[in-house]
Amino acid sequence: MNAQRVLRSRLARAVGLGALALAGIAAFSLQQRASGSGTSWTPSPLQITSGTLLVQRVSSFDNPALTADQAVAEYHTATTWPSNVTSVVAVALDSQGAMAAIGTPGAVSDNVAQVILFQMTGDFIARGASTPPGGKAPTSTVLQLIYDPATNNVIGSGYVDSPSPLSGVGMRLSVSK
Repeated sequence: MNAQRVLRSRLARAVGLGALALAGIAAFSLQQRASGSGTSWTPSPLQITSGTLLVQRVSSFDNPALTADQAVAEYHTATTWPSNVTSVVAVALDSQGAMAAIGTPGAVSDNVAQVILFQMTGDFIARGASTPPGGKAPTSTVLQLIYDPATNNVIGSGYVDSPSPLSGVGMRLSVSK
């Protein structure tokens, strides 16, 4: 089994475990402020904390400064924002609004009603991306993740080179490093 397949397998198992068990030990401040209307909703503090923790772990896994083995280990232990993340924006809205906000409307099924869209800037490597043999994983300066609090899973992602404008979209959640 090649290293990339092992990484994908470990990541899939880890994401399935969820972040609820670590929610109580995460150390970061969160505050909500309304911004925009239409598709917004108000997540509970536990939903915000769980989503933030899972996204921190995924961001750790995509840290280009780490080797593949270090990234897997960091994914399993991260409880703060990793060094590769320089800023974070999070908004609560419905799945269709989230996909439209990041430029891929209709890519998430209609049965996911309420999600949190996280947009991180920094340096990222798409370790889980499919590449041809010998190919390099794509890199980016913006990582976008759509978190579904009902399943505690990331249901959509994007690696892009410029942030999507999120002002006036959903309910803005301020997530501090």
